[in-house]
Amino acid sequence: MVRPNIKRAEDLRGKTFAVTSIGGTSWMGILLWLEHLGLDQQRDNIRMQVIGDQAVQVQCVENGLCDAAAVDGVFTRQLKQKGMTILGEYTDLKALFVGQAMAVPATLLQQRPDIVESYLKGEIEALAFSLAPKNKPVVLKTLARWLKVDSAGSEDAYQDLVRGVDRKPFASLEGMRNVQRLLKSRNPKVGEVKADDVIDNRLMRKLDETGFIDKMYATYGAKL
Repeated sequence: MVRPNIKRAEDLRGKTFAVTSIGGTSWMGILLWLEHLGLDQQRDNIRMQVIGDQAVQVQCVENGLCDAAAVDGVFTRQLKQKGMTILGEYTDLKALFVGQAMAVPATLLQQRPDIVESYLKGEIEALAFSLAPKNKPVVLKTLARWLKVDSAGSEDAYQDLVRGVDRKPFASLEGMRNVQRLLKSRNPKVGEVKADDVIDNRLMRKLDETGFIDKMYATYGAKL
């Protein structure tokens, strides 16, 4: 989302993005957007300003204190009503990415895989519950309460969830490599890590191959 004076990607040169933190997922997401748009932060003098969460970023763009922000669809309606422009939709961005992840110490995974597996089962059941049409009213109510938005906003957030969430959340090697590539510009030591070594999909494969994931979605009436 960008200020009304920004019409094309080229207009972002010399402008300021609102971010949650430097090195965080919003920062990395914006860098991927700039690559997609043929821009470079350093070359094109694009600044990143740490503002806070997305609700605060929205206010920053509204008030003209920053020029752009990458926000979830739930906040898009609010900015459009204030005359802001959508410069890109996340579906246009093809680069894989890791926005949220479950991380555990290798020792825990080795010594108590049952704990990790139980947690994964809970996450998958929560996804199946949230994506089941019959549970939409309670999910909308929960989204409205935690995001502090009205009914229209919670509907936007729900549609983001339905369109964007991985039904079978296997760890993405390509997504992790993109995260590593972006982070090593801030910390060169990150580049020394082998992305393959920090991903372990064995338990996810087990839950998939044994039919647990399919069973959860069938139990709640959600589509894979």
